[in-house]
Amino acid sequence: MGDFVMRPDDETTHKPDASVNFNESVYTNGFNTASPVGGWMRLGNRVNEGYAELSVCLYLPDGRIACQFQRPNITGNEHFDAGGLSYSVIEPLKKVSMTFDGELMIVKDPNALRDPKTLFADGPRVPGQVHWTLEAESPVHGGEP
Repeated sequence: MGDFVMRPDDETTHKPDASVNFNESVYTNGFNTASPVGGWMRLGNRVNEGYAELSVCLYLPDGRIACQFQRPNITGNEHFDAGGLSYSVIEPLKKVSMTFDGELMIVKDPNALRDPKTLFADGPRVPGQVHWTLEAESPVHGGEP
């Protein structure tokens, strides 16, 4: 195994190729190791298909889950911002933020996620806001040879 290089522009969006299923995505997660609180968020741009894949999943202290899954329309791949979920690079390869502002479904029984059609039709909803700033504590690994 040789050395690998990561560049600051690796954290930005890239020009889509002609592949119908071109996908560029970002993902963040955070958990409190002293409690059951945590979660993850993902936004995947599928610009050649005209939509993004939005996922928010938050584990609440009382065992419930607050979540949202959408496919909001997008027309370009210049940034990660769709359906109330946005991602920005504050300092390349060191510090990023992800923010969600929108409706969340509250799930009391995690098994309800096995039947998404019913969950989307009948699941209780509340307005929600999440903002995470994540700062690297270890060196970057991976990249191009």
